[in-house]
Amino acid sequence: MTRIGALLNIDPGQTQGQIEKSFQTMKACGMTVCRIILDSAYGISAQQQYDAAFRIAAKVGIDIVASLRGDEDFCRTMAARFKAEPGLLAWELAPSDDADGTMETAVKAVDPGHEVITGGISLLPGIDFEGIPAKRYEIAVTAECEKARSASGGKPFWITGLQGGSNLYVGSRCFSPSAAEITQWLWTAVGAGAKGVFMQSVNSKKDGLGAGEMSLLNMQGGMTERSEAVKSVVETLEKYAGLFENAVPVESPVTMIYTKESALAETLMHRDDLPDDDYEVRQKGGSMKDALAIYQVLMERGIRPGFREISEYPWDEDSKGRCVVFAGQLSVPVMYYPKLREFVKRGGKVIIEGLSFCYDENMNSVFSSEFPLKDVFGGYVEEYNCRPGKFRLRIGKKRFWVHLFEGVIHNEASGESLRVLRNRYGRGSVLWIPSVIGMGALKSGHKSRISRLFKRELEAVVDEMPMSFRRRYTGIALQLLKTPDGYITIVTSSKRHRRRVVFRTDMRVVERVFFNEVNYKTGKARNRKVKVHPGQTVVAFWKKVK
Repeated sequence: MTRIGALLNIDPGQTQGQIEKSFQTMKACGMTVCRIILDSAYGISAQQQYDAAFRIAAKVGIDIVASLRGDEDFCRTMAARFKAEPGLLAWELAPSDDADGTMETAVKAVDPGHEVITGGISLLPGIDFEGIPAKRYEIAVTAECEKARSASGGKPFWITGLQGGSNLYVGSRCFSPSAAEITQWLWTAVGAGAKGVFMQSVNSKKDGLGAGEMSLLNMQGGMTERSEAVKSVVETLEKYAGLFENAVPVESPVTMIYTKESALAETLMHRDDLPDDDYEVRQKGGSMKDALAIYQVLMERGIRPGFREISEYPWDEDSKGRCVVFAGQLSVPVMYYPKLREFVKRGGKVIIEGLSFCYDENMNSVFSSEFPLKDVFGGYVEEYNCRPGKFRLRIGKKRFWVHLFEGVIHNEASGESLRVLRNRYGRGSVLWIPSVIGMGALKSGHKSRISRLFKRELEAVVDEMPMSFRRRYTGIALQLLKTPDGYITIVTSSKRHRRRVVFRTDMRVVERVFFNEVNYKTGKARNRKVKVHPGQTVVAFWKKVK
């Protein structure tokens, strides 16, 4: 079951009374775990504060994840000093501090008895989600959680920082999360199988970068609507501990694939002098935005795709009934070509959108020479045409909104020049649309046509899922957990949408587990329907009823 806590900022000069007050407030919110940062930059003067934190945490019954920030000698010293503390739960290292695993080895050599967290993720939308509008933060949080779960090998992962208050001067834009948004993010983390979540933070820093920012509490240490929201989620998890204890995320047969090489290519070719609206997919982060657009389209159908880096996907497993989607992934390493060939040959489905496969890992133009996968994909790209902004384009028998890039495929079998190509290979198939229809639909506000396209293409796959939506519901996201006796759905709605969501399933709602009141309205869950208001979250338990 997911444990929810908060980062406690410990500054030099902080009094024991101030530290104790923060711990008491966390306890009042139902939190049982806390993250503190042991920073070598604070010097010896901070040791008294660290000692007090461990002592007070043990007294109030809160476990500590200690985040180490310093060189190897400092980390060894801290591990030796606090390893015997009864409240120590785990150590945490920033990925940048442990790129080669040296620091983890050093800490484990001193303290082999505690977990060392190295893959924790930070979800601070006001800082981390540059270029993504606030109305899409929930989808971005969902995708990041899926990526973290994939990176952990499907094991529980830690969210070491989830934004709990306003960022004023840190980051490129100011953002103040509402209680409803924090509720959605926490339940999204639960639905993705997070082992623990730390709000950032229970108190704000007193000085330095970020002073007075991102506190879950107010500046005087008092409760806020945001901290009350956290308390409500924690209390629900405790109330239904038996239900959530053995709940695990349902693996989706549909997976969005992304590549690190695409992000590197964008960084290399980034331009600051191009108008964002006309060239957004061409800018840094454009490939992930395009993938997120397709991800949202699938979410609104209740399909709930996975989100994996290409190296993390189990290519060697049985591919029958599975689908992978490459959206905006302009650079795909050649070493995965044989894996893709076998994936399709054994019965898998591949959907390709935008500039995916345009380059290899060395930024060589793949289609300028013999394309090794032309028999699998059915052809190769003849050319890409650039038309800044968004425009409508006939693709097959329908017109779609496209952003910036329009691709033309050479059909190897017929010799025709096409804008969409379907190809059978072995027992599987490929759908290829080399135009940017994901962001095209998002920027135009017209997603219905692309939604129907994916519905048709994935109908056979979706029929095998335990539940999905009966139709498309805009602004809705779904998390799905399996329990020994049934399923838990977590349905969230954006700020603008009220929906009565009808599920395709042979199960029924047997208990409404959680709903939060938003603008004096509450959600409902009954039979096969979940009613969710703008900004709301509804959690329900389903099972087959005889």
